[in-house]
Amino acid sequence: MAGTDGRFPVTADLVIALVIGFAFFNEVLFWLLGVALTQEHRLAPALVFARLSAGLGAAVWVALAAGIIRAPVRRWGDAAAALATLAAGLLAAVPPTSAGGAAAANAALALWLGRGWGKKKFTRK
Repeated sequence: MAGTDGRFPVTADLVIALVIGFAFFNEVLFWLLGVALTQEHRLAPALVFARLSAGLGAAVWVALAAGIIRAPVRRWGDAAAALATLAAGLLAAVPPTSAGGAAAANAALALWLGRGWGKKKFTRK
């Protein structure tokens, strides 16, 4: 749906989604950089990137959970998905697991939250 003069309106929700997407992208990027540095046996910088990834992962999860709280309709499934991904993210923080588990948990929560858009977009009218 185009806004005035064929341009799309910029909304607060769109800006928030873009910021969360950017943070998630950097979470995955820092995790991959940490993995690459670990394979090169450069453990000190790898740890820095792993911590950056974990910090961004926590921020992304909090932002996604805030989206659940802000939603006009709350379902038990949303709360269960948030708690399950929180548990998966916390388990990923325990060595010897990887920060990639936290990224996977955030991806799962984002996909869970995006299912409503998908249902609305792709259902037959």
